[in-house]
Amino acid sequence: MTQSLEKGLSDGLAAVLASVNRGDPLGEAQVAALEAALLLVRADRLPDGESRAELVHEALGAARATVVATGMALMRQPGRARRAVG
Repeated sequence: MTQSLEKGLSDGLAAVLASVNRGDPLGEAQVAALEAALLLVRADRLPDGESRAELVHEALGAARATVVATGMALMRQPGRARRAVG
């Protein structure tokens, strides 16, 4: 199951990379979210240790990038930024 999930995420990431504008925060958020998910699935396949910890650390960075890019995309929506924050 994990291998098919990894394949699906990998294929999805490739499709998104081929179709979104990474200069647009929403496009970057999509890429980062898929990268985080893919890294977590890959980490789950490894035994506890240095390699697994490294992938989890990279996934955390991708998750942070997702939040930042999503926040930027929201702030660019006219009239929505003030209502969404707070």
